[in-house]
Amino acid sequence: MLVVDDDPVARDILVTVLSSDGYTVIVAKSAEDALETVLTEPVLIEGLPSGWADIDIALLDVLLPRISGLELAQKMRAGGFYGPLLFLTASRENELPSTLRDFRQARVLTKPFTAEEVLEQIADLLKTNDTPSI
Repeated sequence: MLVVDDDPVARDILVTVLSSDGYTVIVAKSAEDALETVLTEPVLIEGLPSGWADIDIALLDVLLPRISGLELAQKMRAGGFYGPLLFLTASRENELPSTLRDFRQARVLTKPFTAEEVLEQIADLLKTNDTPSI
């Protein structure tokens, strides 16, 4: 699982919640950090080198500096990531770009949210994930 959020408090809470629920989490503080970590560094997940194929779901903050969560998602899709996306935002639903709603297998979770809400969304997205496995 990939978590990208520039807010260190939100990022730490997500990692704590997700790790305690048994998820392996790759963490990035920016879109650039996420791209570099996943594509160029030999991140190991259960002893295997990571890449987009090793990430089952991505949680992306929409309002990241420089490259937004939306732009990151587009780069991820172009780079071969077709798993579910959970966009995290403080914006109200009607303020979000319409292109955000065009992503297949994507949902939006508005901040603040509870641990239960994020875990429920993740479980539901993973359960309905129709990405072909390699």
